[in-house]
Amino acid sequence: MLIGVKHHFPEPAIFIFDDRDLRLYKVDGSEVELRPQVAEFLNTLMAAYPQSVSKSDLISAVWGETNVSDQSLSLCVSEIRKALADDPRKPTYIKTIPKRGYQWLCPTTQENTSQDQAPEPIISPSIQVPEPHKPRGWQRWLSAVLITILIASAVTWIQKQKSMPNEEAIEYDGSQLVAIMPFSNQTGDQSLDWTSIGLAEMVRGNFEQIEAIETVPLERILAAQTSLDQMPDLKQASAKQAMAWCDFMRCSAVAVTQLVTDDSGYVLESRLIMRSGSETTRVARGPSLMATTSDLSQQLIKRWVPTQPITEFVDEYSDDPHLNVTYATGIHKMALEGPREALPYFESCLDQNATFHWARFKLAKCLRLLGEPDLASEHVTHLLKEAKPGTELYAEALGLMSVLCFDQTQFEQSAEYVRRALDIYADLGAHLGMSICIGQLGYIEYARDNLADAAALLEACYQMVLTTGDRLTEANVVNNLAIIEWANGNIDKSLQYNEYALTVFNKYGSQPGVALMTGNIGAISMSAGRIEAARPYLIKGLDLYRQLGDEEGLNRALLNLSILKSYDQDLTASISFANEGLEISQKIGNTHMEIQFVYLLIKLTAGMGDFTEANNLIQTFQSKVSKMTELPDLQNLFTAAAVYAHIRQGHLDKAQASYATLSVDYLNQNVQGIFLRSLLAFSKRDQADAMAAIDTAIEVADGDWKSLLTSYRDAYQQQEMPQLAFVAYN
Repeated sequence: MLIGVKHHFPEPAIFIFDDRDLRLYKVDGSEVELRPQVAEFLNTLMAAYPQSVSKSDLISAVWGETNVSDQSLSLCVSEIRKALADDPRKPTYIKTIPKRGYQWLCPTTQENTSQDQAPEPIISPSIQVPEPHKPRGWQRWLSAVLITILIASAVTWIQKQKSMPNEEAIEYDGSQLVAIMPFSNQTGDQSLDWTSIGLAEMVRGNFEQIEAIETVPLERILAAQTSLDQMPDLKQASAKQAMAWCDFMRCSAVAVTQLVTDDSGYVLESRLIMRSGSETTRVARGPSLMATTSDLSQQLIKRWVPTQPITEFVDEYSDDPHLNVTYATGIHKMALEGPREALPYFESCLDQNATFHWARFKLAKCLRLLGEPDLASEHVTHLLKEAKPGTELYAEALGLMSVLCFDQTQFEQSAEYVRRALDIYADLGAHLGMSICIGQLGYIEYARDNLADAAALLEACYQMVLTTGDRLTEANVVNNLAIIEWANGNIDKSLQYNEYALTVFNKYGSQPGVALMTGNIGAISMSAGRIEAARPYLIKGLDLYRQLGDEEGLNRALLNLSILKSYDQDLTASISFANEGLEISQKIGNTHMEIQFVYLLIKLTAGMGDFTEANNLIQTFQSKVSKMTELPDLQNLFTAAAVYAHIRQGHLDKAQASYATLSVDYLNQNVQGIFLRSLLAFSKRDQADAMAAIDTAIEVADGDWKSLLTSYRDAYQQQEMPQLAFVAYN
C-alpha cells in the first residue's frame, strides 16, 4: 500500500492535490486536467513550501536530464494559474521570483492517503471560482467613448500624476528596463486566451537570460493595468500617447503584442514603443506557437541589447557625431547580426569621410568574412600606409593582415605580422589586444600541428582575457581551447568548452558566435561518431551562416554537411555541398579548405565511378599539394584520396606507389589510413590482411563510424569492395 498526501487548499478554494498520483481534483471529485510535467511542477513547488525553488532545480525535478528552456517553466506556471484561477495581478498560489525561480504561497491542510483510496466528493458549501468579468455591450460602448475622451487628455493627466504620490508606481530608474505587456489574443479562439499571460512570460523569460537588460515583473504590470483605468489603451494608442506607460512605470520601452493567425500559422505582431516617442514593429510567424514566440523573443532582444562597442565608440574617432553613430551601429550589427548587415554602415562612413580609418578597418574585416580577401587586403595595405605606426589602429591592421595570410596557409608571414602587433599592444599596455595576439599565435601553432605549443599559448591567452572582462572575446578563446582538446582526442571536454561558449554568445545575442559554436559542436560530435547528435547542429549551422553571409563560416559548414551526406550514402548531395565549398574556397583564397574539398571530391567521384573527374582533380592539384610542406596532414589526405581513386580503377601499381608516400603515423594511427590499407589488401586478394586491417580500423573508430566500417567488413566477406571509402573530419 503506497502512502501519499492529499493537500486540501484553504477556504474558499475548491481544490485538492494528491501528491501520490499527481492529480488535481475539485472538492466534488471531478478532476482538473494537468499535463504530467505541469503536475510534477506543481508538486515540486508545494513540497518546497514556504521556500522558493530555483529554475534549475525545477527543470531537474520535472525534466531530469532533458535540456529545456525557461519557456517551458513559464508555460507550466501559466497552465497552473489557469487551472487554479490564480490572478497574476495578486497571486494567491504562485509567486514569480525574477531571474531566480518560483514560490508556492498557499499553506494546505494535509491528509494521508493510500493506494486503494480514490478521491471522494467532499460535502461543502457550493463555492465557485468566479468567471472573468465580461462587460455587456453597452458597457463596452461606454468604455470606448471614455477611452477616446481620456486619450485626448492623457498628457494633462500624466502631468498631474507626476506631482501626486502613487504607491502603485514602479520604482526603477528605467535606463534599460523593458515592459513586456500581456499579449492580446486576436485569433477568435478562446482556447488560446492563456497566451495573454503565458507567451508574455515566455518572452520575459528569454530576456532574463540577457545580463544587459531588465524587465518589469509581470505582477507589477498587471497591477498597474488594474489601477490605471485612465491610462491610454495600448492596443489603440499612438506612440506619443503610449509614452505615458513608459513614464508611469519608469521604463525605457514597452512591447505591445497581439496574436493572430494566417495561412502560415501563428503570427505575433509586436509594437516597440520607446520612451523617446519613437516606435517600430517586429513580426514573427510560423506553424508552431512556441517556435514563433522564441523567434519574436530573439527579434526583440536584438533590438534592445546594447553592446560594449556602441557605448565605447559613440563619442570617439571623428568630429562628426552622425558618423560616430553610423560607425557604432555598424559595430553593433557586426557583433549581433554578422558582416553582411554591418557592411553598409562602414561603407557609408567612408563615403562621407575617406580618412575615417577605423571604419576602413571594420570594412576590411567584413569583406574578409564575406569572401572578398583581395579587397580586404587592399584596405589593410592602405591602412598600414596611412595609420600612425605604434597606434592601436596600426596594430589592428597588422592583426588582420596576419589573418589574411593565415587563410592562404602563409603561416610564417602570419606569425610575423601578429608578433609586430603584439609588440605594439605591449607598449600601449592594451591587455585585450595582447591576449588576442597570443591566441592567434596559438592558432597558428595548431595549424602547424604543434599542439603542445598551441595549448600553452591559448591557455595564456585565456588567463589574460579573463582579466579584461570581455565575455565575447573570452568565448572565442574558449572555442580555440575546445579545438585543441578535440585535436588531442578529448571529445567530451571539447564539447563542454563549446557549449559554454554557445551559452555566452546566446546570452549576448551574438549570432556570428552562435553560428560558430553550433557548427563546431556538430563537427566535433560527428568526428566522435555521434552522428545523430551532430545532425541538427550541422544543419542549423549551415542555415545560420547562409543568413549571416559569412563565407568563411559557410565554407566550414559545407564541408561538414558534405561529410554528413557521405555517411548517409547520399553521394549526390555530398558532391553538391563539396562543389559549392570548393568554389567558395577558391573565391576567398582559403587553400587549407580548398584541399579538404578536393580530397572529398576525389573520393566521392571515384566512389560513384566518375573516374574522369577524379583523375582531373588529382592532376590539377598534385603540384599545388606537393608544395604544401608545412601541412603534412593535407598532403596525406590528398594522397589517400588518390590511392582510393587508383584502387577503384584497378590501377594497383599506381595505388601502391602513392600509398608508399603516406606517412607512417597516418597509416598506423589514423582510422582512414588503416582502412585504406585494408582496401589495398583486398584489391590484391590478400583477404587475411584486409580483414586484419579493417578489424583494427573498427577498433580505432568511434561511435557510429564503427557501424559504417562494420558494414564495409561485411562487404569484404561477400567478396565486394565498399562503394565509398570511410570519410571523417580531419
